Amino acid sequence: MTRPLSILAAILCLGCAPAPDTPVAPVDPAPVEAVRPAGPHTVGVMEGPQTAGGRLYYPALDGGEARAITLTEARREKLTQRFGPGVAEALGRAVTVARVNAAPARGRFPLVIFAPGSNMAAGDYRLLMEDLASRGYVVLALDPNGAPPASEARYGAAADELIAALTRIKTDAPAPVAAIMDTGHVALIGHSLGGAAAFIALPRAPGAVAINLDGDVMAAPAVPPAASILYLIGQTPPENDRSRARRAGTWRDLSAGVADAVVLQITDFRHFDYADAALLQEGVPEPMRQARFGPLGGQKAHALTTDLIAAFLDSRLKGDGAAWPAALARHPEAAAPTTW
Repeated sequence: MTRPLSILAAILCLGCAPAPDTPVAPVDPAPVEAVRPAGPHTVGVMEGPQTAGGRLYYPALDGGEARAITLTEARREKLTQRFGPGVAEALGRAVTVARVNAAPARGRFPLVIFAPGSNMAAGDYRLLMEDLASRGYVVLALDPNGAPPASEARYGAAADELIAALTRIKTDAPAPVAAIMDTGHVALIGHSLGGAAAFIALPRAPGAVAINLDGDVMAAPAVPPAASILYLIGQTPPENDRSRARRAGTWRDLSAGVADAVVLQITDFRHFDYADAALLQEGVPEPMRQARFGPLGGQKAHALTTDLIAAFLDSRLKGDGAAWPAALARHPEAAAPTTW
């Protein structure tokens, strides 16, 4: 989880990239490319002036071409620092299922806005974005070229960006996608600092659902009592008891009076098991790997994450009351926190 800023940089930079003259072992992107979304829809993707500064994934008709994303040199450098040069190169080569500028499917689909973690980018979570779109959601993923680093001011700024994107996409979305987008049913989702921002932004998005993926909230925002919020956390050993107690206390304050507030811990998860890089963790140098990924494995981590998120959204935004209890029954490893 995002840590107090005095130790955040140390955790996120643990085991940074090898020296420039170290030979780079090639990493096969096949594990990322092999993942198929669980939903019934083909997935389209578009990016441009009308996508509120983000990358737009949506249910689509057949047609269009799936392509690798283009990594800027700055983005490649950040991925190298975090996951090693082999994985950075593989993520840049991976071709996933989203079809560029495919015609949207027919229907009306709830809107999801996703904020990445600090120094992460929309493209680092392609598999999650594509899965949600395949299940019938329009997903606007912010910061396609990378979010800024963490700072005290960044939490509020990221929340502001979520609200600004929500406002812009309601009026500026490309016409074909605007026709299928249900802006009366909205979810704010984020990972790490982006997840904390989703909670912080919630009071300014009446009626929205918020999901925080392992983001440490430094101070409890005033969450509306009628809101629906989900907090998924992992475990980052070793961590001192004071930090765990602070997190538990913040959640207690944040969720007080909120009728639909759910927190689940998956103790075999680590902070970056939510990202595509988890599928390539065997190519991540040690000690980076153990600090960033848990023993569950990338494929299982992805399947568990997408199933829980989709079920929570289906139950709160689509009226499928059976979806959430069924998902909890499928995943007993996601349980009330014992260690925080």
